Amino acid sequence: MWRLLALFRSTPPNDRKLAAFVRNAFGVQARELPLYRQALRHGSATEKGATGLGRSNERLEFLGDAILDAVIARYIYEKHDDLSEGELTKLKSQVVSRRTLNELGERLGVEEHLDVRMGNQPVQSTLIGNAVEALIGALYLDRGYRTTEKALLRLLQEQGIEDRMYELTDFKSKLHEHCQKKKRVLRFEILKEKAHANDVYEIAVYVDDRNFGSGIGKSKKGAEQAAAREACRRIFGDS
Repeated sequence: MWRLLALFRSTPPNDRKLAAFVRNAFGVQARELPLYRQALRHGSATEKGATGLGRSNERLEFLGDAILDAVIARYIYEKHDDLSEGELTKLKSQVVSRRTLNELGERLGVEEHLDVRMGNQPVQSTLIGNAVEALIGALYLDRGYRTTEKALLRLLQEQGIEDRMYELTDFKSKLHEHCQKKKRVLRFEILKEKAHANDVYEIAVYVDDRNFGSGIGKSKKGAEQAAAREACRRIFGDS
């Protein structure tokens, strides 16, 4: 115990701050802190001719982008066995958008840890999103693919990836169109209201007062889309 305490006290404050950031962001203990430090270093903060871990985060950004693509590709492939290759590609690009990365970076507080030297200019949101990709690359090199996959899926689910997927595929509109053509009555019924931030909505869908399934989501819209997707599966068989 005393050895651990002594080690903690001997660790530079900046290292402790960075280690705490990685732990809070990804839920893991960093083994190679220099990787994460590089991931947070913008090109404006590097010296000319820098090599190795003294470089900017651009190479880690490239790697993180590929890892994120692989994680999301597998996730939506398993979630949407009804979608074609083209539809899966479109969905992946919309789910893992620049906006998603920027929002995730802001939520994690990446800007506070960025090493960027651009005078009095405000830090652009794209720099934050780029740093998120670089951090993913660092996490992969430090802890391996499975740990990175688990951490990313947890973060994206907290970010509402399920709701975004359902909104993008818009099963509700498809169901409405079908019911209008067939002159059938469509209605949604709330089974569970969201009481706290971590709660979810649960909504059932009825066609001509017949229950065609239910769905859950962090928003009403997401829960309705999930319920509509289940109804579409039962009605059309291929979605």
